[in-house]
Amino acid sequence: AEMVGVHRTGPHGLWFNFQKIKYVFDEDKKIFRKINFPVDQLMTTYRDCKGWEEGEINEKTLYYGNNEVEMKVPEFKELFIERITAPFFVFQVFCVGLWCLDEYWYYSVFTLLMLIMFECTLVQQHIRNMAEIRNMGNKPYMIQVYRGRRWRPLPSDQLIPGDIVSVGRSGDDALVPCDILLLRGPCIVDESMLTGESVPQMKESL
Repeated sequence: AEMVGVHRTGPHGLWFNFQKIKYVFDEDKKIFRKINFPVDQLMTTYRDCKGWEEGEINEKTLYYGNNEVEMKVPEFKELFIERITAPFFVFQVFCVGLWCLDEYWYYSVFTLLMLIMFECTLVQQHIRNMAEIRNMGNKPYMIQVYRGRRWRPLPSDQLIPGDIVSVGRSGDDALVPCDILLLRGPCIVDESMLTGESVPQMKESL
């Protein structure tokens, strides 16, 4: 279980974030629901999209929030307590206690120390992996965005759903992580992290 704060700012009235997902209060159904994103429109709607106008940007930013995910790396103590309270670890400690009753003291103490060392190693590896993931995907970069009927450079963490962006080939052939609908022109997509396919795939526009 996790305690989260409820906010009253913006156009939603009541909202909160839980596990990186924003929930808003539905006045009609009297329940909290996820924000509805424009992912089920007609193809013609996406193809004829002209981007957001100047007067809509602030409203949509308050509605959807910024395009950023703050990944918090937990402390060693927090993860270690979570590991040692898992049912399997508790069962192993219970078995060690039974061996102690049979006077297998040396074997029991050695097994318990090995279990603790193993869990410490797993926790350290988990923290290291989370830190690497945060360093890879938490850095905003400049991208061309079509807003107010003109192209402008904008940090990627300020994008909102419905923005039209230009994904071009950079000078150093850097990858552009994104989840977008291709409106114009082809592109090559590396889907190895999603599907395991090692060969990049060619994608065509609508």
